[in-house]
Amino acid sequence: MMEKFECVYDATSQTKLRLYHIIRKSLMNRFIKAYFYLRGLLIVIQKRVVELYSSVLGGVYPIMAIAVSIKIFKYEL
Repeated sequence: MMEKFECVYDATSQTKLRLYHIIRKSLMNRFIKAYFYLRGLLIVIQKRVVELYSSVLGGVYPIMAIAVSIKIFKYEL
C-alpha cells in the first residue's frame, strides 16, 4: 500500500522549479544584453582609437593605426 503513495505530486517543488527557471532565464537575458552592449561599446571605442591614431600619424599610416588598436583591444572578449 505504501508504494502507491511514493509518487505524490508536490506542487510547491514544481512552483519553486518554475520560479527558478524564470529567474535564471531573465538573468541570462540581462547578461546577454549587457554583454552585447559592452561589446558594441568596445567596438565604438576601438573605432575612435583608430581615428585618433590615424589623425596623430597624419593619415599616412592608417594600417598601422588599425594594427595598434587591435593589439590594444585584443582581449576584448
